[in-house]
Amino acid sequence: MRRTTRSPQMVFCPGALTTSLALALALGGGGAIAPACTSSEAFLPSTLPPTLPGADAGAGGSAPAGSGGGAASATGGASPTGSGGAAVPVGGSGGRSGSGGAPGSSATGGRVAAMASGGAAGAVAGPPASPGAVLLSDDFEDGSTKGWLQDPSDAEGKWAVTTDASGSKVLTESVATSAISWMVGGNSTWANQRVEAKVRFTSFTDSGATAYIATRFVDFDNYYFVQMKVDGSLKIRKRIQGSTSDLVTYKTKMALAAGDVHVFGMAFADSTLTIYLDGAAVATGPESAVSNPKGGIALGTQKLAADFDDVKVTVP
Repeated sequence: MRRTTRSPQMVFCPGALTTSLALALALGGGGAIAPACTSSEAFLPSTLPPTLPGADAGAGGSAPAGSGGGAASATGGASPTGSGGAAVPVGGSGGRSGSGGAPGSSATGGRVAAMASGGAAGAVAGPPASPGAVLLSDDFEDGSTKGWLQDPSDAEGKWAVTTDASGSKVLTESVATSAISWMVGGNSTWANQRVEAKVRFTSFTDSGATAYIATRFVDFDNYYFVQMKVDGSLKIRKRIQGSTSDLVTYKTKMALAAGDVHVFGMAFADSTLTIYLDGAAVATGPESAVSNPKGGIALGTQKLAADFDDVKVTVP
């Protein structure tokens, strides 16, 4: 499959790691919950999901230097102001201020020209993307995990881009880890999101094997996610300040077998949550106390080896 081109509106690059994890991304992905997690559903400690930056800032304005004064009584050079950086179409910050122009050179007897002032700051970010707009699309055909970050404290997980039996590139977690193993991606400025991925349940150790996709991921203790277990159950849950609770549940009439493939995910639009399975909305429910207004995405597994492909984030 050909890799979808990412437009300037689809910022997809984790930034520097921070222990506060204002990450803006990451569930186990790329990328929410029942009463407090049991030991078999223990989450990784809240150590360091990277904070992902927002959209690129506009370029700073330039500021030409003033020209030098003329003869003895000539006046100083002019001081033009640089223009601000252009606004980014979706979710970006304004351009940074331009640097000041250099002082004009002094003519014989003339005064030194004044230094030009810096360019004005760029305009504020452009309007939000319209429903259906693609924020991220990754089919991994470039063979790279660029734009995704594995939790550095995860000693079990082994994520890599591999080639499946059909010849397609996929993001693979090859180990059925005892704890959740995450790959974080996306952008911290995303608010309303619909995130889905094609998942192959390659192999698993018991009925607790689970695949995860998170949204509005702030850090490992603060995010919403949808989980799909091999018993055929799906849930949207939230983990806030380390406490986990269920929000929406759905039970299929099928149990999964090794090798089964499904497209699943969730949408978070204002205060409405929706579970998607194989392209159809199968359950919905309200979130009366929205905790994370924005955040990134993440992909994850527990007690499960799995392949992820065709990860897509759109505006619901």
